[in-house]
Amino acid sequence: MYIVGVMIVFFGTAVSFYLKGVPLTTLVNPAAIVVLLCAFIGVIAATSGFKTFLRGLRAVLSVNYALDDETREKAARLFRLLSKAAVLASLLVFLVGVIGMTRDLNDLEMVAHVLASALTGPVLGLLGSLAIFEPAAFVLRKPPNASTNNGQNAL
Repeated sequence: MYIVGVMIVFFGTAVSFYLKGVPLTTLVNPAAIVVLLCAFIGVIAATSGFKTFLRGLRAVLSVNYALDDETREKAARLFRLLSKAAVLASLLVFLVGVIGMTRDLNDLEMVAHVLASALTGPVLGLLGSLAIFEPAAFVLRKPPNASTNNGQNAL
């Protein structure tokens, strides 16, 4: 059910973009994506949590993959930390974009382009945080047999 919840959030975002007449390609900002990915990899590396991340991801995506309580809690904390890193990295992308925007305020076309580019960072960071990492941490914090649908993680 985790995947279904994530898909619904992304579908809702896509529909809202469509209704406002904004193409989805607007979210393809290589600089923002690189900064966010580097933040995620940096957090995982700094916490020495690569194995924990993979185990947590596998537990979230699989109904039958069991984790001991300690590993499950460590993975939930790591996903919460990744959620916070997504928000902070998106703020960094925005601030760098605003600084770049102030280079030449007389060129309004450039200002509009850089502002649109700067605003994609927070959108991507919030989508990552609220649609991927926070729900994953929620699923990991919840014991696997606590739900009423035969051990499946409901979200």
